[in-house]
Amino acid sequence: MLVFDLSISNSNRKLRAVTHGNGVYERSLLPDPPSEVESPETMVTDFTLAQNYPNPFNPTTNITFALPVASRVTLTVFDMNGRVVTELIRNQLRTDGRHEVSFRANDLASGNYFYKLEAIPSNGSQSPFVETKTMLYLK
Repeated sequence: MLVFDLSISNSNRKLRAVTHGNGVYERSLLPDPPSEVESPETMVTDFTLAQNYPNPFNPTTNITFALPVASRVTLTVFDMNGRVVTELIRNQLRTDGRHEVSFRANDLASGNYFYKLEAIPSNGSQSPFVETKTMLYLK
């Protein structure tokens, strides 16, 4: 079949193909064009715990993490001896996507601290994610 004319009708959202000797064919398009497409840069496909920024910091730093699926999250800060300094997030359900939490260390001594992210997917489709990173607080 040889198509001589191809057009889209905006009035009824149909694609029309006109042929020579074989008639006119019409096909409906998608009901509505997508209103928003998520770009690859914003899509989250893996669990990640980013390095805090700024680092070193005084007195506030930001901790960013990403969840590919909704998960129960705990974000804990430890000192060099492994003692819990604070729980920034405690067993909270967080949606998929990128998240950022601020940590303020006004009452702490200068030094190295650890922060640990524990994420348990709420749908049970993946293994729990646990990662720890270090940060430096300078007064």
